[in-house]
Amino acid sequence: MKSQRHSEDPAAIDTPLSSMLEAPLLPESSHIKQQARFRAIFITCIAPITGGFVLGVGYGNIGAILSSHFYKEYYDNPSDLLDEVLGGVLQVGSVGGSILAGLYSDRFGRRRGALYIACIQLVGAAVAALPLFLPIKTLMPIFVGRFLTGLANGYLSCAIPTYVCETAVAHYRGAIEASFQLFITVGILIAYVINWVYVPDHAIGWKISMAWQVVPSAIFMCAVAWLPESPRWLVIYGNDPQAASNALRMIRCKEDNAEGELSGIVAEAERHQEEGCGQSLWSAVMESPERRSCLVAMAIGMMQNGSGVDIVTVYAPQIFSEVYGTDSDESTQLRITVYVGIAFVLITPIAMLLVDRFGRRVLLLTGSAGMSLSMFMLAACHMALKQDLAEKTHNALQIVGIMAVMAFVAFFSISWGPVAWIVPSELVPSHLRARVVSVALVCGWILDYLVISTWLSLVAAVGESGGFIVYGLIDLGLGIFVFSFLKETKGICIEH
Repeated sequence: MKSQRHSEDPAAIDTPLSSMLEAPLLPESSHIKQQARFRAIFITCIAPITGGFVLGVGYGNIGAILSSHFYKEYYDNPSDLLDEVLGGVLQVGSVGGSILAGLYSDRFGRRRGALYIACIQLVGAAVAALPLFLPIKTLMPIFVGRFLTGLANGYLSCAIPTYVCETAVAHYRGAIEASFQLFITVGILIAYVINWVYVPDHAIGWKISMAWQVVPSAIFMCAVAWLPESPRWLVIYGNDPQAASNALRMIRCKEDNAEGELSGIVAEAERHQEEGCGQSLWSAVMESPERRSCLVAMAIGMMQNGSGVDIVTVYAPQIFSEVYGTDSDESTQLRITVYVGIAFVLITPIAMLLVDRFGRRVLLLTGSAGMSLSMFMLAACHMALKQDLAEKTHNALQIVGIMAVMAFVAFFSISWGPVAWIVPSELVPSHLRARVVSVALVCGWILDYLVISTWLSLVAAVGESGGFIVYGLIDLGLGIFVFSFLKETKGICIEH
């Protein structure tokens, strides 16, 4: 194999927990077997749990801040354009972060690259927190802080699913990767709750909402420093099978056949050692035997954001206000967003239980159908509510409309929410994985920005009902794509 060894000593590439690696893999005791299995799963779960939470906080805190009358008074009523730019700067940073992940995740390693970006995440959170401690009357710290945290979000959205795919045992891989989406929703929910508690009634509430992101950012940085490097990266890019063997001993039990897995990794590296070397990504993908899988992976990564989920997460207060037919105060709007956050958190664990039992295709097909029907139901309710109806019928339609929104959230949370993080990494061979997932996420972030920024224009052109019908058709198209092109990856060794 062509050596791509870094100048660092292998011990520096390997985990800080190297002292544990000389221990026997697994004693015969059933109790100790369970402890070893728990330890292996726990180590693999650290990155998606802490990283997902940090990403969720960044997504969830900005909406309430921009609508806060205290924020507007503090900055002398910034223009709508300025608020739109501030709201979208995280997505802009995320595009850049996803590009960086494609360029440097293979060069620096999964763990070390994530550690570098965790430092940037912490710096960004600290810069955004400056208005809480200093009498700064410019929005520049928030712009810079949000851009840096967006940069980190984009990188981690690629690096964490890739890391989990390369380290988790196949039988639990889907559930562990789904935990990334679960803790994104947990972070969003906690941000919503803090917004609801502090932002409406406290002059510094919006500053607290912005500043507390420093805490989970610091926890994430410490957690990443504790992790082992990906064994697959150590073989394919670090050219160090011994360090890979040591890393595998931390995250595998005796019955997992770590030696056989390592042999498979080495064989894959030898099989693909010439593929992608000195080639552009597009050439490497199109000349690869797995080119169809790579293209499907890119499409799946994009489609999560194209489903219209951020119409619900961003515009939930307006949607509910339209359903109710009344204007609501700031506190009520934030309370409604909490309900949406609770729905995300309660439903996502169901996907973790089902994804390794029923497979990825079944969940995506079910979710696409349910999301499409929910959008059509919401469109029908909006059309009916504009008619002159009896009060009893009107009240019943309001309930149906609210149920349609929650049904959309539920179907997304058991399907495209978690599964779209899982499938792209599983479909792509190791030597292309980081770059292909990076391209999918770059396109996904751009699509996410377009969905959010065009929704109000779409509503102005075709009305709320027409907008929901458009996304109902899009979600139906997602299901057709999955049925036609996606192969099942449940329980399959990623070398195969």
